[in-house]
Amino acid sequence: MMVVQAPKVRTSDRRFRGESEIADARAWLTALLPIRSGIPEDTAAAAVLCLSEVATSAVVRAGAADLSVSLGGSWLYVECRAAVEPASVGAPSPDTGQQGYTTALVEAFTNEWGRLPDGRGVYFYLHWS
Repeated sequence: MMVVQAPKVRTSDRRFRGESEIADARAWLTALLPIRSGIPEDTAAAAVLCLSEVATSAVVRAGAADLSVSLGGSWLYVECRAAVEPASVGAPSPDTGQQGYTTALVEAFTNEWGRLPDGRGVYFYLHWS
């Protein structure tokens, strides 16, 4: 009998509060990406750029971003949820004019992206060979 091992999937979750922590979010994802194990550098750079954009959008609108990263052998899946922080409850969401830019950028650099079913965030997916 042949035993087939399921591909390893690595998942990590973290909350980032405030725009000052977006650089920390980029560093966190960079540390998770196994550049020496096969992810192309341009794909890693696209992932970090897209994470930065969606996290910034969530932080500006809600005060914090809850990020979840799942990494398989040749794919990356990221969820970014707007996490309402107590200080931002009741505060108006600023219209920064960046939403269209973020959407276009994420669409251009990912294989797939969209809104999460609950409407409180987005996901994106990257695949490489």
